[in-house]
Amino acid sequence: MDMIKREQKKTEGVNLEKQTVSSKRKYVKMIVLALVVAAIVAAGFFAWPKIAEKLNQPKPAATNAIDQYKQDLKDLKKQAATSGSKEDLQALGIAQYATGDQAGAIETYKKQIEKEPNSIVAHSGLANALRDQKNFDGAIEEYKKVIEISPIDISAYVNLASVYQYQLKQMDKAIEAYKQGIEKNPKSDDLYVLLGLAYEQNGDNESAKTSYEKALELDENNAAAKPALERLNQ
Repeated sequence: MDMIKREQKKTEGVNLEKQTVSSKRKYVKMIVLALVVAAIVAAGFFAWPKIAEKLNQPKPAATNAIDQYKQDLKDLKKQAATSGSKEDLQALGIAQYATGDQAGAIETYKKQIEKEPNSIVAHSGLANALRDQKNFDGAIEEYKKVIEISPIDISAYVNLASVYQYQLKQMDKAIEAYKQGIEKNPKSDDLYVLLGLAYEQNGDNESAKTSYEKALELDENNAAAKPALERLNQ
């Protein structure tokens, strides 16, 4: 899924020449949110057949997953408490996070990790919940763990960089995180665009241009890189 293109469509019509650092921050946050939501929905979609079977309920439509989580949260808690299996803990953690219970999700994901130390879903979910509770050091540790387990996980690099970039204001570390992501995913034009935005926010327009140009080499129709490069070339 090209998250940059999707978000660009949502903001079509905005005057990019008047784009400020604040608007760029909102833009990247939307990308991060989209990645998180996509991960939740995807994980939920594949987990629900087993969950529904255990709860003896019909399989919900993927578009209604969050409402279904709300309806069945009590049963999911009971199932996880009864079995203690990594599968049931993961299902509960996803449901808790999706319904806004970050504290509950943190506790559940930690239990799952005890049983399944290399679970990308558990470490990613834990990182997101910790981030939302402003435990940024804990979130960074978990995002790095995801990268250690799966070096090509683009969302982990984006989330890690976002914490450095916006919560901690550590631009050098944010830029380094994007670079590490590109090293493992050299064909990701999205990461080059995000790196360009980070450079631009940090006042390094020449490096930003280089990043946007690289994004266009990978995808000449990249809807974010073209106007950004045009803006900087004026």
